[in-house]
Amino acid sequence: MTEDNPNRITIDVTVNAEPKTLSIPVETTLQKLLHHDLGLKDVRFGCGEGVCGACTVLVDGAPVCSCLTLAVQMSGKRITTAAGLEHDPVAVDADKVKALKDQLVTREAFQCGYCACGVMVSAAHHVSGDPSLTHADARRALSGNICRCSGYDPLVKSLEAAREGTSAAECDAGQRDLRDRMEGISRYPTDTWKQEALVAKVLWSEWPAADILSIDTSEAKALPGVEAVLTHTDIPGKNQGGNGIIDNDEPFLASGRVRSRSDAIALVAAQSEAIAMDAVARIKVVYRPRAAVTDARNALESSAPRVHPNKSNIIADLRTEHGDAEEALKKADLVVSGRFGCGNSDHSCIEPEGGSAWMEDGTLVLAVPTQTPHRVRRFVARLLSREETSVRVVAPRMGGSFGKYLMTHTEGYLALLAEKTGQPVRLVLNRAEMLGRSSKRHFFTGDYTLGAMKDGRIVALKADLLADAGAYSALTPTIVSLLAVEAEGAYDIQNVSVWARGVVTNNLVAAPMRGYGSQQVTFGIEAIVDKAARALDLDPVAMRKTNFLSRHIEGTGTKRAAPEVRQVLSATMDMVIKRLGDRPDPPSKNWRIGRGFAATHAKYGYPYGLVDRFVARIAVDGAGTWHIGSDIGDAGTGFTRGLPRLVMERFKLSRMPVYAVDQAAIDDPTGDLMSSGRAPGRWRARGFRLIERLQMSGAKVLRDDKPLMQVLRRLGLASPIFRAANGTTAWVKNRHFPFGIDSYLPRVSGSRSYYMGGRAVLDAVDRIQTTGRQLAARSLGVSPEEVMVIKDGFAVTEAPSKTISWAALASSHQTGQIAAVGEAHLPRGRILSATGNQVGPVDFMHASHGCDLAVNPETGEVRILNYAACHDVGKIHDEHIIRGQLVGGIAMGIGQALFEKVEVVEGIVRNQGMHEYGVPTSLDIPKDVTVDLLESGDGLGPRGAKGVGEAGAVVSPSAIVSALNDALGVEIESIPVMPEKIVALSGRIN
Repeated sequence: MTEDNPNRITIDVTVNAEPKTLSIPVETTLQKLLHHDLGLKDVRFGCGEGVCGACTVLVDGAPVCSCLTLAVQMSGKRITTAAGLEHDPVAVDADKVKALKDQLVTREAFQCGYCACGVMVSAAHHVSGDPSLTHADARRALSGNICRCSGYDPLVKSLEAAREGTSAAECDAGQRDLRDRMEGISRYPTDTWKQEALVAKVLWSEWPAADILSIDTSEAKALPGVEAVLTHTDIPGKNQGGNGIIDNDEPFLASGRVRSRSDAIALVAAQSEAIAMDAVARIKVVYRPRAAVTDARNALESSAPRVHPNKSNIIADLRTEHGDAEEALKKADLVVSGRFGCGNSDHSCIEPEGGSAWMEDGTLVLAVPTQTPHRVRRFVARLLSREETSVRVVAPRMGGSFGKYLMTHTEGYLALLAEKTGQPVRLVLNRAEMLGRSSKRHFFTGDYTLGAMKDGRIVALKADLLADAGAYSALTPTIVSLLAVEAEGAYDIQNVSVWARGVVTNNLVAAPMRGYGSQQVTFGIEAIVDKAARALDLDPVAMRKTNFLSRHIEGTGTKRAAPEVRQVLSATMDMVIKRLGDRPDPPSKNWRIGRGFAATHAKYGYPYGLVDRFVARIAVDGAGTWHIGSDIGDAGTGFTRGLPRLVMERFKLSRMPVYAVDQAAIDDPTGDLMSSGRAPGRWRARGFRLIERLQMSGAKVLRDDKPLMQVLRRLGLASPIFRAANGTTAWVKNRHFPFGIDSYLPRVSGSRSYYMGGRAVLDAVDRIQTTGRQLAARSLGVSPEEVMVIKDGFAVTEAPSKTISWAALASSHQTGQIAAVGEAHLPRGRILSATGNQVGPVDFMHASHGCDLAVNPETGEVRILNYAACHDVGKIHDEHIIRGQLVGGIAMGIGQALFEKVEVVEGIVRNQGMHEYGVPTSLDIPKDVTVDLLESGDGLGPRGAKGVGEAGAVVSPSAIVSALNDALGVEIESIPVMPEKIVALSGRIN
């Protein structure tokens, strides 16, 4: 190590078996050196705190968090990253590393894959060591690597199998993508930037509610190295942020007033991170603080401050009534009440929020994490006063989403800075910003009153449900409509009165999160049912089974008899009881054992009430390689592996097709570019946009409170008028744009992904099969009716030896490939005039969970001893993907029940980083999470499949709290249940 100058050091290191001499600034971290300077993208940035493990590398054979290690400490050291594991025999056992990768691929262990490289490094170090190490050792080896998706079970089992020398099952060749994730080949938005990019930073509001009296940026602008300091006055278009679907109430940059600590006031772009941070600190803002409303119940009061002038704090108000709940409660043998709540969990994607932006031949390019690229294009075009065609969104994958990226956020900051500076710009939020400034799950409370008879029959339910939207409407009205639909849970209750409301407060903006409201409302109904069972001294399982649903609600709101639903729910509960077996013994005399259960009837398919079309393209080329494309990036839902498997099975292919985002589908929502290769003409594109404006404005008109709409509602005409108008515009759109999508809505995500994507792919399969059969018949000299599908091609039915492959057909085609586009859309339902939303979801997921746990009342420690879940998945297409989604969801639910708490005081988040927010590690998840899968075959997805991605997280918090109540003999009313809460309750334990 030598000194070049006071600020730089020259070091000699070996990186992935290659000697290097490097001159670096003294403050450079090892992660920055490897990732930024040397371009090793497998050394990812996740937290900057040494908590998540995404940046783990080996230094002289030992795992190290490179984000906390200074590069100057590495002189003379041997550094090995995930990409170099198989090429550095000094650091690890290369054969065992290869075996480890095979095991991970066999189990399809990684979902979003952002954590994969760090996990690989820790696991490779462990697998190269003592083969006699135990299961507990394997879990400890991975405890420094957080995986938000997998639930750790497939990771631990893969590590154990590789260490023991177990042979891996043969894998599909198409699973190369899984290996790419482990080796750092896959790219994520925060990996994608121009080398000379400026660094961006955001000045956030200091107050949850205040007037802005002045903003002085002069000192910041004068700082050498600062390229831009922007406020609302620098916006060339509309100062309008958010999704703009429900309401346009969110400014992009604060102007005159701040309503939340998530409000941005100014943006900075500079030549280095240090200069950018200094510039932000030099911006002077003078505030006049206002009284903040930070409690959702208080926001309902007439005396509460108005978050938005001249507007009510109530932004969604929906009622569900059937039977006579008041009268039934009077006649019930037992009436129990309670208020139950769920905290505003953080999504905690391991990839930070951010991305980059740059100009290409007059087009603004954005590499950002988003599941709604069309909304991003429209938002940015409006912000910059640009044509949408001059904005391109690149979003091939993201390091997790869990609902967060249905919302727009950092894209506008990047776009405005790149537009103003004319230079590439990169922005990555740190964990303090992500926790303290970014969107959260909706904080929820519900006042429940339940009436039951002595035999356990539930006769009535009253529920007053409240969701905290934070400062702006965003997607909260759609969440509220779901709370009203699902308030009864998995139970048949004849007399129901539900009042669901959403309110704005001065808290952080709320966003959908795994379950889209189902987790919160399931927690409420399961808690009150448990309370009733205890009060009646009844077996909680027997009471649930007595009341399980025997009807189904259609999207039109129609209820039909469905005894099969009760049968499925009962079967899931019976399987859970069987798997749990006898109650375990406590670890010691101070511990208490509890057993809890929960069930769910949770929706998938968002009830916008509009068409919500999905389009996919499939193609085969002259090499026989199949390609699938759509406008949806990979967020780890299994969607991008499930669709190729459908095509593989349908055509009896030897190799799995390759999925990739089709840029044409993002660039042109009319579908013309994707289906024909030609962009629409100017007038055709404008016609498409006009139709979408009509569709979008129709739903907004329904929510209007002007006198005309109030009269139409009273007369019962609002919904019929809207349905007729929307139906007409939808017909026109379908007729003239057969492969156009509904780009004004958030795109496919969550548990409806496979339902929509799978149906669209199968539609494309039917179309391409027709084309292929015709081409094959022509080549084989027979009629299309005489041709049958065989492995990788076609054959003559009566002469099976006469064959032709898809590759040969594609080679002979004038374009060198055969392609087809398919579409799918949500069924149209009845529209509510109050919200503009559909009455009922598309379909429902059914499941039961059971949990045995031990709790120490004196310390608050909780140990989950056994966990069993049984889900009706409709149809199993890929068992590894389904299990991965369910176990990952259960792990997330465990965290949100016991560990994950956003500490908020008067609208200000106190958590400063991931170390203060308890995302579960491999040590916090039970050794074996038993998941059984039922195949009812009655899902609306491909071949009867149902959505599964959210259900695990929906049910697990309820099962855990049920077990805690059983162990402690008390009533726990909210999650998360932190140790201090358990200790505080210890005085009430019998």
